[in-house]
Amino acid sequence: MAFTVIRLNDLMNEVGEEFVGELFSAFSCPVNEDVESFLKEKAILFQGMDVSRTYLVFTSYKGENVFVGYFALALKILPIRKGVSPTQRKKLTGTKSAGVTFIPAILIGQLGKNFSCGYNKLITGRELLGLALRKVLEIHQDIAGKVIFLECVDDRKLCEFYEACGFQAYGINPDGLRQFIRYTKNITLE
Repeated sequence: MAFTVIRLNDLMNEVGEEFVGELFSAFSCPVNEDVESFLKEKAILFQGMDVSRTYLVFTSYKGENVFVGYFALALKILPIRKGVSPTQRKKLTGTKSAGVTFIPAILIGQLGKNFSCGYNKLITGRELLGLALRKVLEIHQDIAGKVIFLECVDDRKLCEFYEACGFQAYGINPDGLRQFIRYTKNITLE
């Protein structure tokens, strides 16, 4: 299936914020309330504040373009966690020096499918993540960033999904979210 990825800002400029608000109001993600609330309550705000960029994914279904999902990207300074081995530190930072305490990362802040009208069945999680990774590669060419970073709820199936997609466990944040990284140099797209 062919997908079209549109930047939120471009869509707002083309059709207006009111239309985008209506589009978002119909979005449903019962498997993750945070994914739904981010889109409805924060995506436009964060766009205007230059905190993140949201990308909307559409596909053709029964002769119409339908909104099947979205992802949001941002820059993040990722602290090197305590206890990292010198080998891992070198892989993360390019040096074994303990003086380097952070690395720049590209954050996949949100990734969600639209369950409204069964549109979630028109795109797989792997396809949606692949579109996000493709955009990350484009961004990486311009701004660098050694790793891609994401956090998710501590759900076995979700963690296994990210690991199967090339991410490796990095830690757990103070809120109990699982953290994953993937090296940008290791991204291959199907």
